[in-house]
Amino acid sequence: MSTTERDLRWTFDPHTGREEGPSDALGQNFKTRIYASLLREAVQNSLDVAAHPNLPVIVTFSFGKIRKIDFPNFFDIQEHLQGCIDYWRRNQTIVEQYNDMLSCFNSDYNTELPYLKVSDRNTTGMDYVEGDNTTAFYGFVRSAKISNKPDAGSGGSHGYGKAAYLQPSLLKSLIISTMTTEGKLFFEGESIQCTHMFNGEKKTSVGYYDNTNGIGPVSEPELIPSRFARTEPGTDFYIMGFAP
Repeated sequence: MSTTERDLRWTFDPHTGREEGPSDALGQNFKTRIYASLLREAVQNSLDVAAHPNLPVIVTFSFGKIRKIDFPNFFDIQEHLQGCIDYWRRNQTIVEQYNDMLSCFNSDYNTELPYLKVSDRNTTGMDYVEGDNTTAFYGFVRSAKISNKPDAGSGGSHGYGKAAYLQPSLLKSLIISTMTTEGKLFFEGESIQCTHMFNGEKKTSVGYYDNTNGIGPVSEPELIPSRFARTEPGTDFYIMGFAP
């Protein structure tokens, strides 16, 4: 086990329902202006959760990389991408799409994976309570087409804007790390692919990167990798495999 990664790993549940392809219906709204859409949605989302009426909300964009030697389990997403190819091998469009994604690991991303980090300050962060589907973290990470913003008039309150974060990711994967104003920490990765095969079992399209077997986010501070842990209220969104 990597001491840096702290037993984080990908979990895709066994598939039991309708099969899902890789088409992203929500993301179609942002494909024509990927970066402008990300900027608009990120700033709007942060403004909607301002913590202090007399302090400005600060949103920053920065670049970084994770190394395979430090986060080997995160790089296992390659096996799930290959599983998409294996399951949909007769669909040339899907095969070509996932071959393009996998080809990144054969060259540029073989040992290091770049990301774009979108970070805010002077915000409330995103709370999570197990079994409560009205919390902000649940609304962003563990649901689609649902918004849990407290103000129904908030910008982007229909839950579609979160798809803008996935559009610049070649791997369709994010890492989210947040601290609430009460000092609670939550961390989890999310990957949205398609129905696929993994270790001889059909898997669902959505996977989570955590140490809870996909049940919920990591909340113990000592189990969150130090490079991802927040030290003040707010949220960091890491767009993994960022493609400028």
